[in-house]
Amino acid sequence: CLWKPLCYPLVMYLWFLWEELFQECSERRTAISIGVPRHNNILFKLRLASQLELAQLLRRRSNEELQEVYKFDFESMDNNSKMLDHLRNCMGDLIDDLEIDYDETLDVPSLPNDVLAQIIDGIQFKRLRIYHAEISDDFANLLEKHLLPSLDHISLVYTRMSDSNQGNFLLNVSSYVRHVFISDFRDTGLSGVDCADLIARMFSNKMEKLEVQFFTPGCIELLRDKLPTVGRKLCFAS
Repeated sequence: CLWKPLCYPLVMYLWFLWEELFQECSERRTAISIGVPRHNNILFKLRLASQLELAQLLRRRSNEELQEVYKFDFESMDNNSKMLDHLRNCMGDLIDDLEIDYDETLDVPSLPNDVLAQIIDGIQFKRLRIYHAEISDDFANLLEKHLLPSLDHISLVYTRMSDSNQGNFLLNVSSYVRHVFISDFRDTGLSGVDCADLIARMFSNKMEKLEVQFFTPGCIELLRDKLPTVGRKLCFAS
């Protein structure tokens, strides 16, 4: 890395999403969106300018009320390890939010795990949001190695579990993260009995707060009996 480590977040958020990056083309592509607070913008621009090849891949830059948003065409960087390293080094080691958004309504490729790992390696994030993803064993291992240890909050929105890790991934998450949001427990593939048992076990770990929008049928009734036996203060919302 060319720069000294910073003791504060240079970047506010890092998002991976799909959108129209080129005005002359309506094709939706994988974009890397980086939000930089206004007071850090000069430093980030200097870092970006020192990497000319990377700066040339900047597709959009927009001014918002409190931040500058930089958007890069990920597909132009794919398989370019040097470029990915430049991007990683520009952002620093502390970022508040990471968002990975897979659009299930479109036929779009998933981010390769090795590429994602290269970009986020060594960065401490506070919050992680994942949309419309399939939690495979490899993806779960990536999250545990690179993300879970530093997180305070994780949101899983319409996120499906693979058959091989039903429940195991969520139990592992609860051993690292205090606040967990799950949009739909039915996506775990667990029965009502197993769902209630899993939630009780999650609360016996580090997790203190769980928010759920939709439950597996039969789970709520069983939780009324199980949660009082956890023996600690907790927050449960649905």
